[in-house]
Amino acid sequence: MREFDIVIIGAATAGSYFAKLMAEKGFSTLVIDALPEKEIGKRLTVFHVDSVYFDKTGIPRLGEGDPEYITSFDYTMCESAYGHYPKKTLYPFTVFNLERFNHHLHSWSKRFGVQYEFSTEFKEFIFDENKKICGVCAGVAEYFNIDPTIVRLIWAAFTLAGGSGIIIYIIAALIMDDSPIDVVN
Repeated sequence: MREFDIVIIGAATAGSYFAKLMAEKGFSTLVIDALPEKEIGKRLTVFHVDSVYFDKTGIPRLGEGDPEYITSFDYTMCESAYGHYPKKTLYPFTVFNLERFNHHLHSWSKRFGVQYEFSTEFKEFIFDENKKICGVCAGVAEYFNIDPTIVRLIWAAFTLAGGSGIIIYIIAALIMDDSPIDVVN
């Protein structure tokens, strides 16, 4: 059985970039996705990104001549959902083919030691002896001396109200003291 410090579910842009960051910090990192590699990013044909993010993130800059690159523009106009409050953003954007850009990120992150598994199938979590995956909710409940069910309900509410519960849970799972638990075979 292979063991990894971090397992990331989802091999698109965010998963690949986060995997690179973790591998760069010395963590053995595996990215898994249910889709075959050639299907990653096919749901959307194009996407755009602020050009300044290449310098901020360290992702190798792409431009004319690269197969991922479509075009660039110096500004964009945006407005509210009802057509009010037009706003002109005055910084450059780059437009890419999403499928090809994902493959670019895969190749780039692999140089830092990230490993990928595609066409994976989720079967079940591997729990500890207390039937917990990470134990974040139970740990918070224990710290504040309240019922873990209340913490789980609050966490579920944050997750359903915009997804912040997921981000907070991941951060808490990474920084809380715990006993290591095997979550992927």
